[in-house]
Amino acid sequence: RLVGSEMCIRDRLMEKKVGLKSDFSNPLADITVSTLDDIILAANRLRESWRCGSGPLPAVLRLMERKGIKILSTELPEGIWGLSTFADESHPLIVVDMRPQKTTIERLRFTACHELAHILLHFSDDCNVEKMCNKFANFFLFPKQTFIEEMGAEHREQLTLEEMIDLRELYGISIAAQVHAAWDLRMISREHYDWWYNLSLIHISEPTRRV
Repeated sequence: RLVGSEMCIRDRLMEKKVGLKSDFSNPLADITVSTLDDIILAANRLRESWRCGSGPLPAVLRLMERKGIKILSTELPEGIWGLSTFADESHPLIVVDMRPQKTTIERLRFTACHELAHILLHFSDDCNVEKMCNKFANFFLFPKQTFIEEMGAEHREQLTLEEMIDLRELYGISIAAQVHAAWDLRMISREHYDWWYNLSLIHISEPTRRV
């Protein structure tokens, strides 16, 4: 986490008093995360609390701002796509680098949801927080049961590029994230998971859409 950068951005925001809302509440405040099941529960509960249903989320950043989370776009250091902090003790802030030469729409959506996990969730001492935030982003954007239904079964011999391109277009989540989700749910074998990551297909260009 970029503590220095967080402090600089937070101070700048407070100086400018940029559109801070006072009605933020955390519907996941009572959840402590230590397992994948905890993450899936948290993602489902947040969708239920925010009345998102189980389908695609067409405008994630706008959704967060409606819930009292300020989104700030600024240039971030190489290798950093987003960060999160509180502008003061009660105003959550997510900072993302939206420059098209650095990110894709899918990565931007995923990054924002990853940072949302940092704001909303409490983590046990023995879990990998960054990996858990990635998993939360995945299953908030594409809920477990919806993912299984779209894939047609709880277990698959293989995933196809064509179907994942279609799902990327619909759910705004990258092919790489879909492969990760399939492995997390043990929908596919480790061998097939590794096969995807030995290919360059998961890095194909992402089209521009609303975030």
